[in-house]
Amino acid sequence: MVSISCLKKNFKIGLVLGITSIVVSLLYFRKVYVSPVMNRRIWRKNDLEIDKDPTSSNSYQIDSDLVSRPVVFRGTMPHTLQNRTHLLHRTYLNSTTSQEHCPERIEMDDIVRDNIPEELYRVASEVFDHMPTKFLDGFRSPCWKVKSKLTCLPSFMLTGVGKCGTTDVWDKIVAHPDIVVTGKEPRWWSRFRVGRDRGLYNPFPLSWYANQYNKLGKAISEARDSNKAKKLIAGDGSPSNYWDNVVWKTTLTAACQNLTTPRYVVADVIRTVLPKIKILAVFRNPTSRLYSDYNFDNRSCTPEFFHDSVTESTRTFDSCLATSTRKECVFKFFSEIYEADMARKPRPKGKLGMNPIMRLFKGSYSVFVTDWLRAFPRDQVFFIKMEDWHSECKTMLPNIYQFLDLEPLSEQNTDEICNKTLKNSTPGMKAKGPMLDTTKQLLDKFYAPDRKDLAQILNDDRFLWNN
Repeated sequence: MVSISCLKKNFKIGLVLGITSIVVSLLYFRKVYVSPVMNRRIWRKNDLEIDKDPTSSNSYQIDSDLVSRPVVFRGTMPHTLQNRTHLLHRTYLNSTTSQEHCPERIEMDDIVRDNIPEELYRVASEVFDHMPTKFLDGFRSPCWKVKSKLTCLPSFMLTGVGKCGTTDVWDKIVAHPDIVVTGKEPRWWSRFRVGRDRGLYNPFPLSWYANQYNKLGKAISEARDSNKAKKLIAGDGSPSNYWDNVVWKTTLTAACQNLTTPRYVVADVIRTVLPKIKILAVFRNPTSRLYSDYNFDNRSCTPEFFHDSVTESTRTFDSCLATSTRKECVFKFFSEIYEADMARKPRPKGKLGMNPIMRLFKGSYSVFVTDWLRAFPRDQVFFIKMEDWHSECKTMLPNIYQFLDLEPLSEQNTDEICNKTLKNSTPGMKAKGPMLDTTKQLLDKFYAPDRKDLAQILNDDRFLWNN
């Protein structure tokens, strides 16, 4: 009898836990997958419901008919601002690169933001349609009012490439009392904005991104000290903002004109709408970064497996370099990988960044730095060498705070921050041992031209990684 009672009791407990697990899973699915899609139209409308009280000194005026204002594609039916982005992406995916399939020009007179080249507008129409053209005065953060709610965006970005130490740098930077801690990686500008991340293929609107910084708006609104409120800032620590331009050909004009590289990338979009934002970029020796990247995402990776993958990837990339520039090859593989991914049914939920070719060319830092320094003034970008960061944090952290216009911390506080445990290190690296010498030599040779270009662009020989 005791055993039967125990069985019944265990059955009831298991049943309760099973039902609870199912409910939690359904709620998570609804939050992550269903709600963003079902509420997209509501969110986008709310982007434009900005405080219109003319008596308020903090109000931002916008045309009341903006939501329903048509944007005309000559020869087609009018489309509202809410679905223009979907039209652009859908047209690309269903067309070829021949001129006869190219869409007609956009009627730029209907665009809210002035003086934007048409091709740049196509890269991020939903951003230019919904982002305010000016922000409230007196705040360090770019803020505006949606109805009576203060909405703010980050005033700095921490970029780079995976396994360059961005998580550790982020963890120590946000320890400053004037930084409101938010989620590190929204990944909106390069991924969620265009509907591409972890199996999601529905674009998330600006309001979704702004919601990631609700804590910032709330902290500013509730601060008792007005001077303190004006100082508060937040950051975006998505490394993909720096390098991920996989969808560049969906801008249509690039496909129609058979461009080999884009005229505009994510950096241009960010610079246009957030002109005062500060950029931090973290780099690491590309050879060791690649090995760490493989081991982080593939715990069964061995030095031999890594060597075979690198050999094949470098051979493929070198065959492209025989007839094209490094930048042309990078963006060629961007578009090929994206198109292959979009053609799969069902579409995969894995990371495109795990593609061996993409892993390899993410270490071509100079290709991406060139675009960022074309978009941003040099004094708005701060470059960090990961190897120096680990050994000289107590010197570099005050310099970073100064770059972000934050008040300096005491030497004791700086020491406490820098002595914190290293974040997001790759587990199991020591057990697997170093990469093979032949692999290291192969990668050092492959990345040598790019390291040389990077050192010249930054006028800093530390980025040669000769030692």
